[in-house]
This record gives sequence, C-alpha cells and structure tokens, in this order.
Amino acid sequence: ASQAIMAVGESYRVTGWARSVGGSRAPSVGDYVGWEWTGTTSTDWQEIDVTFAAKDGNLGFGINGGSVGDAVEFDGLCVEKIS
Repeated sequence: ASQAIMAVGESYRVTGWARSVGGSRAPSVGDYVGWEWTGTTSTDWQEIDVTFAAKDGNLGFGINGGSVGDAVEFDGLCVEKIS
C-alpha cells in the first residue's frame, strides 16, 4: 500500500508495528526509491521506528523478499513530518 503524502527533501518519522504472516516475507517501509526500514521474517510483532528524508512523495508499506502468496501485517502506524 502507498500514498502520496510526503514532500521530497522533508524528513519524516514512521512508527508502529509489523510482522510476517507466514514467516517467509519481511515487512518494509519506504518510498518508491527504496526501503528505509525492513523487519525480519518473524511472525512476532516488530517495532517500527524509522526517520528518513523523503526521496519520493510516496510513502509505502510493503513486502520484501520471500515466497509468492505470503503476506505481512502492519498496525498502529503513525507518520510524522519532523522538518
């Protein structure tokens, strides 16, 4: 999932929780240029706390690696502009 909510060059902090559903794909957060945070393939909830300068206007929450058909989950997400 992604949404065009960021201004290029501005800094943002993303917090929340994520986990792998089936254990073979890692949850990730970033923009269309690249992932800024990638969790593990653990099915336990992992804390997200990442700050980065936007290289693209789109903030995305997605999947990194693993088997086709596996999924990830996100919860309690907060996006804060810090500069």
